Amino acid sequence: MSGIAALCWLFSLSGICIDDTSKKAAKQRIFQFENGTRVYEVIFHDNRRRLATLRSFSRTGQRLSEEHYLNFTAGIKQGQTRYWYENGQLRLACDYKKATVNGPLAVYYPDGTLKRREYYRQGQLKNGQCFAPDGSVTPCLPLIRKAEFNGGKEKLVDYLRKQLLHLNVDLANSPAFISLLATVEEDGTVSKLTPTLEAAFRPKPEQELIQRFVDALNYMPTWQPAVLDDMPIAATMLISVLLRDNKVHRVEYEINSFQKNIP
Repeated sequence: MSGIAALCWLFSLSGICIDDTSKKAAKQRIFQFENGTRVYEVIFHDNRRRLATLRSFSRTGQRLSEEHYLNFTAGIKQGQTRYWYENGQLRLACDYKKATVNGPLAVYYPDGTLKRREYYRQGQLKNGQCFAPDGSVTPCLPLIRKAEFNGGKEKLVDYLRKQLLHLNVDLANSPAFISLLATVEEDGTVSKLTPTLEAAFRPKPEQELIQRFVDALNYMPTWQPAVLDDMPIAATMLISVLLRDNKVHRVEYEINSFQKNIP
């Protein structure tokens, strides 16, 4: 994967893409970007742009996150990952070993009180406890909750059927399935909807039909965003559409890439 492709992949969650085709950019080690309420900084530590540190800051300069990569192109995290509240208090801390959480993970309340303490071994949760603000033990909710279409998958099927009918999309010679990538932003809006790479190898009529699907979904209603602890986060979703009897039969969706960027 080229440098520009890698950087576009990483910043697909925030709508940022780096044009690094110039000789000047090829020698550049530090990139900074503004996007919405955040400023992003990528520092490369080697000429091949694999070892990297990714940081984000508020507009006022408060550090909000820091992640370390063994292979930035492949999204392989290694070492410390930290998230902070806007008041400067540490929010989440964990370590990665070759792209999987390994060792202790801690989550804190805005006042610094411990909220969650877990231990992972090669990405697998081994044990943990959660705490109320007063320090008492409380049941643990999932650390990560994926993005969901409002009303669930059946409602998404209904929405797709209506949109395709409105656009007069003929499904008579459609493939058995279509796969799309879409970013669900922190506020639940859907952006950057694209076919998966395999679509380029489909016959031309199927490619055209897939593009019609993209058109049908471009104005999708808002979703319930993905949540890390209690913090809404942007996430890239893989949306798989199963077609049968010339209509949308079933829809599945799952996290595609944010698991590479957060625990």
